[in-house]
Amino acid sequence: MRVDSDHSWRHRPGSPRVVLYVSAGALLGGAILYRWNQVELKSWLDWAFVHCYMNDCLAGVTLVSYANLLCLGARREDLCLTTPSRIAILMLCVGLFWEFVTPLYRTDSIRDPLDLLAYVAGGIIYWAILRGTERVKCSHGT
Repeated sequence: MRVDSDHSWRHRPGSPRVVLYVSAGALLGGAILYRWNQVELKSWLDWAFVHCYMNDCLAGVTLVSYANLLCLGARREDLCLTTPSRIAILMLCVGLFWEFVTPLYRTDSIRDPLDLLAYVAGGIIYWAILRGTERVKCSHGT
């Protein structure tokens, strides 16, 4: 982290402290949004996205957050998911399992290839939040 001449803070998006704060916030935010969607939002809105894909997007956000918190807890910052390619690969692997393997042993599970896009989109939302923390303005009493 360094302070520029315009008094802005530059954070390296992959720094452990930033990943910790973003992951903890995204995990909590994802859990709150999931609960709100399940309890209230689905009854208010009759949108296909809310009923079919919102929770899948939230799964992408929360899964990447949780994985990064586990990496930080194990002091393996080098394994944190901080690039779009690493995030997309994880979400594709998880999504492929959920969409094609899970229906083989759970009769209430159905295959929906569009869910794969929702999982990856959720992971990319996490990355966008992480990137958004790269430049934070700081006012010094001015």
